[in-house]
Amino acid sequence: MTEEPKLSMMALASILSFGFSIILMAEQVFKKIYPGEEFLARASDPEEIMFEYDVNHGPEFQHEHEEEAEGDAPKYV
Repeated sequence: MTEEPKLSMMALASILSFGFSIILMAEQVFKKIYPGEEFLARASDPEEIMFEYDVNHGPEFQHEHEEEAEGDAPKYV
C-alpha cells in the first residue's frame, strides 16, 4: 500500500494564505470595475431561480397576412 503525501501545517498555511491573497486581489479589481456593487454576493436559493420554460412569453405572434397560404412567400412592395 502506498502512503499519500501529507501536507505540513506550514505548507497548508502557505496554500491558504496564497488563496486568500488571490481573493483579495480579485476583490480589488472587481471594486475598480464595479464600484458600489457587492463582491461575491449570496447565491440565489433554488426556489428563487426562474427557468426559461417557467416564463410566460405572452400571446403567440400572428402573421399580418392571414389570407396568404402557408407555402407562399410574403409579398414585399
